[in-house]
Amino acid sequence: MFSFVNGCISELPIWRLVLNQRGASFPIRGSLPIYQSDFYQFDVWRDRLVGTPRTMTTQYSLPALPYALDALEPWCSAETLELHHGKHHAAYVAAANADVEALASIDPEDAHALAGAQASLAFNVGGHVLHSLLWENLSPTKSEPTGAFRTQIETDLGSVERMNALLTAACKGVHGSGWGALVFDSTSRRIHAARLHDHQSDLIANSSLLAVVDVWEHAYYLGYRNDRPAWIKAVVEHLDWAAIATRCKQAAAAVDPSK
Repeated sequence: MFSFVNGCISELPIWRLVLNQRGASFPIRGSLPIYQSDFYQFDVWRDRLVGTPRTMTTQYSLPALPYALDALEPWCSAETLELHHGKHHAAYVAAANADVEALASIDPEDAHALAGAQASLAFNVGGHVLHSLLWENLSPTKSEPTGAFRTQIETDLGSVERMNALLTAACKGVHGSGWGALVFDSTSRRIHAARLHDHQSDLIANSSLLAVVDVWEHAYYLGYRNDRPAWIKAVVEHLDWAAIATRCKQAAAAVDPSK
């Protein structure tokens, strides 16, 4: 489990997804122990996120993998994992830090530049947060949901098998690059399957990410070539359901502390 506090990893991800007046999503550090989406205007949060140019420090850092590079073989090769984590994820981290520095000195009256910087930061921080969650959700071994979490899945989605089918369909339904996800909707207090375009679009408002499946080609092309369905099947079969159950429990407790 992890969180991002001053660019470091501790327990669970702490992010909100902010939408500015132009509709560009913009993740910031928030107070809830889950990646959650809320709707606020960017201007309210800008100073809290980036501070001033005089106090600017690195906001984001690449987390270490929680297992060895070859731990997920044979379904995910060490070479794939090394490139995915060490190159692609690292690139999002570097770009996000550059975006923060750009926003710290940008002219608020330059609407075009401001909108571009906001969109860029949303994309790159989204990539950072989603990849960090992905590493925590992958397991070398197969497992299934158990206990109260399994009961909730059966109540909300019908069965574990149907949940897997819905998540798989969400992954396959991504046009181009994006992610499949399981989310906890804090409004209805139900689990849903969802899909995200790129790293930051189409997430259900006020929802918390429980599990994600990366369907960008860089996640699987070395081992699976263009067989995205085979990659999706392998990831869904190797999700760490104990970690996902913990995240769901904390998301529910954030809405109702008695849970």
